Amino acid sequence: MINHPLQGKEKQVWLWSVLGFSVVPLAVVLYFFPLEPGILAFEFDPIKTLSLWDSIEKTWAAFSLGLDFLFLVIYSTLLSLGCVYVASFFQKGTWVTLGIVLAWGQWIAAFFDTLEDISLVAILFGSHSSFIALISRYSASIKFVLIISGLIYIMFGIFKIILGIFKKRKAF
Repeated sequence: MINHPLQGKEKQVWLWSVLGFSVVPLAVVLYFFPLEPGILAFEFDPIKTLSLWDSIEKTWAAFSLGLDFLFLVIYSTLLSLGCVYVASFFQKGTWVTLGIVLAWGQWIAAFFDTLEDISLVAILFGSHSSFIALISRYSASIKFVLIISGLIYIMFGIFKIILGIFKKRKAF
């Protein structure tokens, strides 16, 4: 059976608080950066997006990338924790294994987010290499697939847990 460092209730209690209170403000700040086109366009087509930005938007993008290095640690650990938490409600089997694999996947997503951020910093500071732009694009794609997979697991897992609670209540 696959294990994860975040397994165990004693580790989860304080992490939920710290990460939960950190992720929302950081996400809000990152969302409201005045960039047009936005940071997602920069992740997937960095050279074209950079050509559309003025110097102020490039400064905002640099600041956003700096914050993203902190955000990626927080969101990936929070999503890992969510996957481990949902997996802990199941005794064994596919749901547990999938949850632990996806928990590790969130940290792998953070690795790809780091590659993406490094490539975007390189482009922002003068490299217009199409290879570096490809690193950004593919890293962002892998990152989002892993994040979305983790979120889907967490949502379906919570739904399955709630459904199980209602079934137990009807049995009484």
